[in-house]
Amino acid sequence: LIVRLLYFIVYSFRNTPGTVILCYHSINDLNNSKIFNPNIVATENFIKQTKFLGKNYNIISLEYFVENHKKLAHNKNVVITFDDGYKDNFTIAYPVLQKYRLPATMFIATDFVNTGKAKFEDTLAYYFSINNVTTIDLRSLHLKKTLKTKNERDATLAKICYTLNKLDIDKSEEVINELCTKYNIESDRLNNVNDIMLTWDEIKQMDRQLISFGSH
Repeated sequence: LIVRLLYFIVYSFRNTPGTVILCYHSINDLNNSKIFNPNIVATENFIKQTKFLGKNYNIISLEYFVENHKKLAHNKNVVITFDDGYKDNFTIAYPVLQKYRLPATMFIATDFVNTGKAKFEDTLAYYFSINNVTTIDLRSLHLKKTLKTKNERDATLAKICYTLNKLDIDKSEEVINELCTKYNIESDRLNNVNDIMLTWDEIKQMDRQLISFGSH
């Protein structure tokens, strides 16, 4: 993964002068994570990536890029961003960024701050994993799949979550209600995957000279 990323960055910079904006999500140890997100980057890889970027490229803030992008058109710059607002952005990513003094912007999904709730895809994946669900049949999505292997589970959950994000609110709630009813998922329990999302206190603790925030 890190070799692919570095190849992509080097190839992009050689062929397209300008600024590259990187979008991270969760920085976590993959085997221990409750988070269902194909964009998780392992802690060790993130440290290697930031060291490489800090040594070889000019890391600038998103604000600086927006204000000066015309002047930066022929420079090789990198902007670091994070989506969603996972707690590991504070516990894992922030100390690394702080150590190397690398600016970043975090786009927070504010519905999940200080609520004890987690994103639907994370809670659903965690529920299925701890309850060993081996099949799923959703009439509302015309979906019937087996979840016997990790690949089947990941592919099916990815499809459900991708589809839910594309639906309007009423249709999305219909699917969620069917899931909760058919698989006996209590609504409170669906939001009970603790210690996944940032708190306001953690957001306030981050150095505002280094980390800026926006709404996801």
